[in-house]
Amino acid sequence: MAKTPPLKLTGMKELRKALKAGDAKVVKAAGSAVRDVTHETSMKSRELVPFDTGELSKSREVEISGFGTSNPIGEITYGSTSAPYAVIQHENEDFFHPAKHRGGTSTGEPGVTKGAKYLEAPMLAMYATFDKRIAKLIEKQL
Repeated sequence: MAKTPPLKLTGMKELRKALKAGDAKVVKAAGSAVRDVTHETSMKSRELVPFDTGELSKSREVEISGFGTSNPIGEITYGSTSAPYAVIQHENEDFFHPAKHRGGTSTGEPGVTKGAKYLEAPMLAMYATFDKRIAKLIEKQL
């Protein structure tokens, strides 16, 4: 049985071509890479989520769908049944984080300290390098 030569990906164009062709190694590696980047983003957001009672922090969910397909998707959500509360905490930059009654002295700095934009800020910070990071992680696994 002939050995398959190693696959070298240098960019998203090559990655998309290999995914479209259904290369099993690339498809599996892409799912793993999307999972890794999603979890890393999730952990960064967890460091920034406001913490009063802990309910918001505990409501974080990470879901990876399409694993094993040419279109893996990573999703991070907060709130569950308390989604309206999660949205208010995320969007209102005037709230004190932690809550004033818990000793909060300021509204914090969105994306830097616990407070508003706890999910948006880490995602935007990583967004510029998603393609390169995913391609690099895939290449590393091949």
